[in-house]
Amino acid sequence: MQSEVAKLDILLNHTIEHSKRHVEELNSLAQKAKELSKDAVHGDIAEAVEHMNRANKILGNALEKLRGNKSSL
Repeated sequence: MQSEVAKLDILLNHTIEHSKRHVEELNSLAQKAKELSKDAVHGDIAEAVEHMNRANKILGNALEKLRGNKSSL
């Protein structure tokens, strides 16, 4: 069981870090869309980034609970 928890920790941490890199890439794309006066495209990408940041926060909370740093509800 302990090794399965360790695997889950590694995979969850990797997923969060991977997602953060995608957020950085999407921010660059949003900026490019803005520079091209594609405001609707910029807005959609920016909205997606907000959702991804929220998801990363929730996943981070899950990781903290897995590690026993917060009470798991």
